[in-house]
Amino acid sequence: MRSNPILLEHQFTLLCEGAADQNFFLKLLEMRGGYPPFNCLDPKEHHGATNFNNMLKAIQGDQKSFSRQKGVLILADSASDPQATFQNICDQVQRAGNFPVPTSLSATAFPDPAKNAGMPAVCIILLPTDTQPGCLETLCVKVLLEQYPWAAPCLNNYLSCDQITAFKWPVEKRDKARYHCLVVLQRYKSSS
Repeated sequence: MRSNPILLEHQFTLLCEGAADQNFFLKLLEMRGGYPPFNCLDPKEHHGATNFNNMLKAIQGDQKSFSRQKGVLILADSASDPQATFQNICDQVQRAGNFPVPTSLSATAFPDPAKNAGMPAVCIILLPTDTQPGCLETLCVKVLLEQYPWAAPCLNNYLSCDQITAFKWPVEKRDKARYHCLVVLQRYKSSS
């Protein structure tokens, strides 16, 4: 049972897999400026790449607030296969009820007055891109390696160790490991 009611104060809602993606996107919007505010769900209660249908159902709880919703942005990791991830999320949108379902990545599906009047538009965006496998950490690794190019050989040596074999992992899991290693290396280098 949900402990906190969902408050839809703004006309747009952001749905993410977890707290890291949500915080990243909100900070990006804050830094860029000029964007409308977004409602966000508590990531402790609403998280996971297979839970977007339940998140969409949850925001419909308060019909008065929900009726003012203009759009829902779903932000997710592209994982190993961006197109399969997109299709999985579209299937979840369809299972959630009467929401319009996007036909392509980063394209907004607007409600059809004859089919889903009163529903908000829906857009799905994948990280790092709509075509590149990976996750939010894939973007972070790229930036960190540009800032600390000395770390690349250290990272590659560590992750190619026979005891770890991280380079055989799926790209999403591997980039999460690369990110965490780079953060540790960067912090260690900064403190020495």
